[in-house]
Amino acid sequence: MKKLKVGFVLEDLNCQGFDYVMQHYKLTHGEVLGILENYVSQEHLDERITKFRKLLRQRDALTRIKAKRVGLLSDTHIGNKKANFDYIQRTYDFFDYYGVDVVLHLGDLFDGYSNDASFGKRNKKNYASFQNQLNEFQLNYPTAIPTYVLLGNHDEWFRDLGFDLFEIIPHLNPSMTVLAYGGHRVQINGRKFYLSHPIEKSYCVTNKNCEITLRGHSHYFEYNHQRRLFRLNTCSDTHPSPAGGDYELAGGFSILSFPKNMLCFENYSFYHDDIVKSLCLKI
Repeated sequence: MKKLKVGFVLEDLNCQGFDYVMQHYKLTHGEVLGILENYVSQEHLDERITKFRKLLRQRDALTRIKAKRVGLLSDTHIGNKKANFDYIQRTYDFFDYYGVDVVLHLGDLFDGYSNDASFGKRNKKNYASFQNQLNEFQLNYPTAIPTYVLLGNHDEWFRDLGFDLFEIIPHLNPSMTVLAYGGHRVQINGRKFYLSHPIEKSYCVTNKNCEITLRGHSHYFEYNHQRRLFRLNTCSDTHPSPAGGDYELAGGFSILSFPKNMLCFENYSFYHDDIVKSLCLKI
């Protein structure tokens, strides 16, 4: 995504409105909210602040979910030679066996990378590579459990070549809903979570009022108590980067459950074919 001149975007928000800015600058709803939230949080002293705060209240995005168990996976990197649909199918089989109601995919659903040396140029080879990834996805990705997808930095490359994943993904797999690029807020059983997958030059909503962040992109399991940040592992064999070099935890997924006044994460490793870590947090 090209760097925007945010000053022009803000002025058009003030004069032309929210919908005009989305269409004119080809931004998603969440990206416009992100630009607004960033500006308002800096407490600029100008006459537009009151209007911008009102816009944020009117347009705020929060996906509400009710579920006893939530499946968490990330970084499937469909299209990469080390991506593994067997992992994905085993993940969904596990989710189904353990009564998972809803799945959250935390980004990099696709690899989005073309081996062609002229990647970034709009040519037939790149379009063919990206279309092949979509075809693989349609043929092989499970459909049994409703899945919400946060788009990551690799997924964003589709947009650079003119693919609209917000429309394409649900069309190819009706069980899936695309949330946003880079960041989105969800409320699960009354608890607010921030879903995150860092994207360079991304304009996305912040983690305001959220109790915990669930993040893809890092490719390893980790919980940072100070930052209330849970990093999720890759569900593939694509450039695993486990904390502390523990490659036995390289590929996997998690299940989030909600016992009374608790959030519990159970982290599964494909290497061990079992749950290898559990984490319960008081809330």
